Amino acid sequence: MSKDTKKFPMFSMLLDVDSYDVLIKDIESNNLHQEISKQLRIKYLSNSAQELDEVEGKMFGDGRLIGLMTMRRKSTIKNIYFLVDTRAPKTTICEEVLRSFNLTISDAKNPIKVTLNKRPTKVELSPSESNFNDLNLLGADFLDLYDAQLFADYGESYFTIKFKNITNEKTVTTYTANTTDINPMVFAGPIFILLVVILVYLFVRFRRKKTLPFRKLQNLPNPEKSLPLSNEQNRKRKSKNNAKKRRKIIQAKV
Repeated sequence: MSKDTKKFPMFSMLLDVDSYDVLIKDIESNNLHQEISKQLRIKYLSNSAQELDEVEGKMFGDGRLIGLMTMRRKSTIKNIYFLVDTRAPKTTICEEVLRSFNLTISDAKNPIKVTLNKRPTKVELSPSESNFNDLNLLGADFLDLYDAQLFADYGESYFTIKFKNITNEKTVTTYTANTTDINPMVFAGPIFILLVVILVYLFVRFRRKKTLPFRKLQNLPNPEKSLPLSNEQNRKRKSKNNAKKRRKIIQAKV
Protein backbone atom coordinates (compact mmCIF):
# COMPACT_ATOMS: atom_id res chain seq x y z
CA MET A 1 0.00 0.00 0.00
CA SER A 2 1.35 3.42 -0.95
CA LYS A 3 1.99 6.27 1.43
CA ASP A 4 -1.10 8.15 0.25
CA THR A 5 -3.45 5.21 0.80
CA LYS A 6 -2.07 4.74 4.32
CA LYS A 7 -2.85 8.35 5.26
CA PHE A 8 -6.16 8.35 3.39
CA PRO A 9 -7.70 4.84 3.32
CA MET A 10 -10.40 5.89 0.85
CA PHE A 11 -7.68 6.41 -1.80
CA SER A 12 -7.41 2.64 -2.28
CA MET A 13 -11.05 2.59 -3.47
CA LEU A 14 -11.39 6.07 -4.98
CA LEU A 15 -8.27 6.51 -7.09
CA ASP A 16 -10.51 7.30 -10.07
CA VAL A 17 -12.31 10.62 -9.80
CA ASP A 18 -15.28 9.17 -11.68
CA SER A 19 -15.93 6.80 -8.79
CA TYR A 20 -16.36 9.69 -6.35
CA ASP A 21 -19.49 11.79 -6.07
CA VAL A 22 -21.06 14.05 -3.48
CA LEU A 23 -24.56 15.45 -3.41
CA ILE A 24 -24.37 19.25 -3.49
CA LYS A 25 -27.70 21.03 -3.85
CA ASP A 26 -27.00 24.24 -1.94
CA ILE A 27 -24.20 25.61 -4.17
CA GLU A 28 -23.95 25.87 -7.94
CA SER A 29 -21.99 27.87 -10.51
CA ASN A 30 -24.38 30.82 -10.34
CA ASN A 31 -23.61 31.22 -6.60
CA LEU A 32 -19.89 31.46 -7.38
CA HIS A 33 -20.53 34.30 -9.82
CA GLN A 34 -23.03 36.14 -7.62
CA GLU A 35 -23.21 35.82 -3.81
CA ILE A 36 -19.77 34.33 -3.20
CA SER A 37 -18.01 36.82 -5.50
CA LYS A 38 -19.76 39.72 -3.74
CA GLN A 39 -19.00 38.53 -0.20
CA LEU A 40 -15.34 37.77 -0.90
CA ARG A 41 -15.06 40.87 -3.13
CA ILE A 42 -13.29 39.03 -5.91
CA LYS A 43 -15.06 38.22 -9.16
CA TYR A 44 -15.08 34.54 -10.06
CA LEU A 45 -12.85 33.71 -13.07
CA SER A 46 -11.40 37.24 -13.15
CA ASN A 47 -7.76 37.77 -14.09
CA SER A 48 -5.22 38.31 -11.33
CA ALA A 49 -1.94 40.23 -11.45
CA GLN A 50 -0.27 37.97 -8.88
CA GLU A 51 -0.63 34.56 -7.28
CA LEU A 52 -1.95 33.96 -3.79
CA ASP A 53 -0.13 31.94 -1.16
CA GLU A 54 -2.78 31.11 1.44
CA VAL A 55 -6.43 30.19 0.97
CA GLU A 56 -9.06 32.43 2.54
CA GLY A 57 -12.75 31.75 2.37
CA LYS A 58 -16.17 31.64 3.94
CA MET A 59 -18.81 29.05 4.76
CA PHE A 60 -21.85 28.93 2.53
CA GLY A 61 -24.97 26.83 2.35
CA ASP A 62 -24.81 23.82 4.64
CA GLY A 63 -21.44 24.78 6.11
CA ARG A 64 -19.59 24.39 2.80
CA LEU A 65 -16.04 25.72 2.81
CA ILE A 66 -15.56 27.90 -0.28
CA GLY A 67 -12.06 29.33 -0.64
CA LEU A 68 -10.42 31.71 -3.09
CA MET A 69 -7.34 30.41 -4.92
CA THR A 70 -5.32 31.54 -7.91
CA MET A 71 -4.81 29.17 -10.78
CA ARG A 72 -2.00 29.77 -13.26
CA ARG A 73 -1.63 28.23 -16.67
CA LYS A 74 1.45 29.49 -18.51
CA SER A 75 1.27 33.30 -18.13
CA THR A 76 -2.46 33.52 -17.35
CA ILE A 77 -3.58 33.79 -13.70
CA LYS A 78 -7.23 33.66 -12.68
CA ASN A 79 -9.21 33.82 -9.44
CA ILE A 80 -11.00 30.52 -8.84
CA TYR A 81 -13.36 29.51 -6.03
CA PHE A 82 -12.86 25.97 -4.74
CA LEU A 83 -15.10 23.89 -2.55
CA VAL A 84 -12.82 22.31 0.07
CA ASP A 85 -13.65 18.61 0.25
CA THR A 86 -11.24 16.53 2.33
CA ARG A 87 -13.07 13.37 1.26
CA ALA A 88 -12.46 13.96 -2.44
CA PRO A 89 -9.39 11.97 -3.53
CA LYS A 90 -8.44 14.41 -6.29
CA THR A 91 -8.66 18.09 -7.08
CA THR A 92 -10.99 18.89 -9.98
CA ILE A 93 -12.02 21.93 -12.00
CA CYS A 94 -15.21 22.46 -13.96
CA GLU A 95 -15.45 22.91 -17.71
CA GLU A 96 -16.23 26.61 -17.29
CA VAL A 97 -12.79 27.17 -15.74
CA LEU A 98 -11.20 25.21 -18.54
CA ARG A 99 -12.87 27.40 -21.16
CA SER A 100 -11.80 30.58 -19.36
CA PHE A 101 -8.19 29.55 -20.09
CA ASN A 102 -9.11 28.73 -23.72
CA LEU A 103 -8.24 25.10 -23.08
CA THR A 104 -9.76 21.99 -24.59
CA ILE A 105 -8.91 18.38 -23.82
CA SER A 106 -9.66 15.31 -25.90
CA ASP A 107 -9.97 13.00 -22.91
CA ALA A 108 -11.66 14.26 -19.74
CA LYS A 109 -9.65 11.79 -17.67
CA ASN A 110 -6.30 13.26 -18.70
CA PRO A 111 -4.80 15.34 -15.86
CA ILE A 112 -4.10 19.00 -16.53
CA LYS A 113 -0.89 20.59 -15.22
CA VAL A 114 -1.55 23.89 -13.47
CA THR A 115 -0.26 25.97 -10.57
CA LEU A 116 -2.55 26.58 -7.59
CA ASN A 117 -1.39 29.28 -5.16
CA LYS A 118 2.21 29.10 -6.44
CA ARG A 119 2.24 25.29 -6.13
CA PRO A 120 2.43 22.98 -9.16
CA THR A 121 -0.12 20.21 -9.30
CA LYS A 122 -2.36 18.19 -11.60
CA VAL A 123 -6.11 18.61 -11.74
CA GLU A 124 -8.83 16.70 -13.52
CA LEU A 125 -12.09 17.76 -15.08
CA SER A 126 -15.10 17.45 -12.81
CA PRO A 127 -17.10 14.49 -14.18
CA SER A 128 -20.05 15.60 -16.28
CA GLU A 129 -22.31 12.98 -14.68
CA SER A 130 -21.46 14.02 -11.11
CA ASN A 131 -23.42 16.30 -8.80
CA PHE A 132 -20.54 18.82 -8.79
CA ASN A 133 -19.89 19.05 -12.54
CA ASP A 134 -20.13 22.88 -12.45
CA LEU A 135 -17.97 23.27 -9.31
CA ASN A 136 -14.28 23.03 -8.43
CA LEU A 137 -13.16 20.68 -5.65
CA LEU A 138 -9.97 21.12 -3.63
CA GLY A 139 -9.27 17.50 -2.82
CA ALA A 140 -7.12 15.57 -0.37
CA ASP A 141 -4.35 15.03 -2.93
CA PHE A 142 -3.35 18.71 -2.97
CA LEU A 143 -3.92 19.19 0.77
CA ASP A 144 -1.70 16.23 1.58
CA LEU A 145 0.97 17.06 -0.99
CA TYR A 146 1.62 20.49 0.51
CA ASP A 147 0.95 19.71 4.20
CA ALA A 148 -2.11 21.94 4.44
CA GLN A 149 -3.24 23.38 7.79
CA LEU A 150 -6.95 24.23 7.96
CA PHE A 151 -8.17 26.81 10.51
CA ALA A 152 -11.96 27.21 10.67
CA ASP A 153 -13.99 29.68 12.74
CA TYR A 154 -17.58 28.53 12.54
CA GLY A 155 -18.71 31.42 14.72
CA GLU A 156 -17.53 33.92 12.12
CA SER A 157 -18.15 31.58 9.17
CA TYR A 158 -14.54 32.12 8.12
CA PHE A 159 -11.60 29.80 7.44
CA THR A 160 -8.02 29.85 6.17
CA ILE A 161 -5.70 27.20 4.77
CA LYS A 162 -1.95 27.57 5.15
CA PHE A 163 0.70 25.45 3.54
CA LYS A 164 3.99 24.68 5.25
CA ASN A 165 6.03 25.16 2.13
CA ILE A 166 5.89 25.59 -1.62
CA THR A 167 8.14 22.69 -2.59
CA ASN A 168 9.59 19.85 -0.58
CA GLU A 169 11.06 16.38 -1.03
CA LYS A 170 7.61 14.85 -1.28
CA THR A 171 6.72 17.24 -4.06
CA VAL A 172 9.85 16.39 -6.03
CA THR A 173 9.26 12.65 -5.78
CA THR A 174 5.54 12.72 -6.56
CA TYR A 175 5.31 15.51 -9.10
CA THR A 176 7.25 16.42 -12.21
CA ALA A 177 7.33 20.16 -12.80
CA ASN A 178 5.46 21.38 -15.85
CA THR A 179 8.08 22.88 -18.14
CA THR A 180 5.43 23.89 -20.66
CA ASP A 181 4.27 26.57 -18.22
CA ILE A 182 7.48 28.48 -18.84
CA ASN A 183 6.89 31.24 -21.32
CA PRO A 184 9.81 31.15 -23.82
CA MET A 185 9.14 34.76 -24.89
CA VAL A 186 10.39 35.92 -21.49
CA PHE A 187 13.92 34.84 -22.48
CA ALA A 188 13.74 35.85 -26.16
CA GLY A 189 14.92 39.44 -25.61
CA PRO A 190 18.03 38.69 -23.50
CA ILE A 191 19.02 35.79 -25.77
CA PHE A 192 18.75 37.99 -28.89
CA ILE A 193 20.89 40.72 -27.31
CA LEU A 194 23.50 38.15 -26.27
CA LEU A 195 23.68 36.75 -29.82
CA VAL A 196 24.14 40.24 -31.28
CA VAL A 197 26.99 40.98 -28.85
CA ILE A 198 28.70 37.69 -29.72
CA LEU A 199 28.39 38.32 -33.48
CA VAL A 200 29.79 41.85 -33.16
CA TYR A 201 32.72 40.56 -31.11
CA LEU A 202 33.53 37.83 -33.64
CA PHE A 203 33.27 40.29 -36.55
CA VAL A 204 35.65 42.79 -34.93
CA ARG A 205 38.11 40.05 -34.05
CA PHE A 206 38.02 38.69 -37.62
CA ARG A 207 38.68 42.14 -39.10
CA ARG A 208 41.63 42.68 -36.78
CA LYS A 209 43.21 39.37 -37.77
CA LYS A 210 42.65 40.10 -41.45
CA THR A 211 44.30 43.57 -41.42
CA LEU A 212 47.13 42.77 -39.00
CA PRO A 213 49.59 41.33 -41.64
CA PHE A 214 49.21 44.44 -43.84
CA ARG A 215 49.85 46.72 -40.88
CA LYS A 216 52.98 44.78 -40.05
CA LEU A 217 54.21 45.04 -43.64
CA GLN A 218 53.60 48.79 -43.67
CA ASN A 219 55.59 49.25 -40.50
CA LEU A 220 58.60 47.21 -41.71
CA PRO A 221 61.73 49.33 -42.37
CA ASN A 222 63.34 49.51 -45.87
CA PRO A 223 65.95 46.73 -45.93
CA GLU A 224 68.16 48.60 -48.44
CA LYS A 225 68.41 51.57 -46.09
CA SER A 226 68.64 49.89 -42.76
CA LEU A 227 70.78 46.80 -43.30
CA PRO A 228 74.60 47.36 -42.99
CA LEU A 229 76.63 46.84 -46.20
CA SER A 230 79.49 44.35 -46.48
CA ASN A 231 83.04 45.34 -47.55
CA GLU A 232 82.49 44.02 -51.07
CA GLN A 233 79.28 46.00 -51.41
CA ASN A 234 81.04 49.14 -50.16
CA ARG A 235 83.85 48.63 -52.68
CA LYS A 236 81.43 48.22 -55.59
CA ARG A 237 79.45 51.26 -54.52
CA LYS A 238 82.64 53.38 -54.34
CA SER A 239 83.73 52.15 -57.78
CA LYS A 240 80.37 53.15 -59.25
CA ASN A 241 80.58 56.56 -57.64
CA ASN A 242 84.16 57.10 -58.88
CA ALA A 243 83.16 56.05 -62.41
CA LYS A 244 80.32 58.55 -62.37
CA LYS A 245 82.67 61.30 -61.25
CA ARG A 246 85.20 60.50 -64.03
CA ARG A 247 82.46 60.59 -66.67
CA LYS A 248 81.33 63.97 -65.44
CA ILE A 249 84.93 65.34 -65.58
CA ILE A 250 85.42 64.05 -69.12
CA GLN A 251 82.14 65.53 -70.24
CA ALA A 252 83.11 68.86 -68.69
CA LYS A 253 86.44 68.96 -70.56
CA VAL A 254 84.82 68.17 -73.84
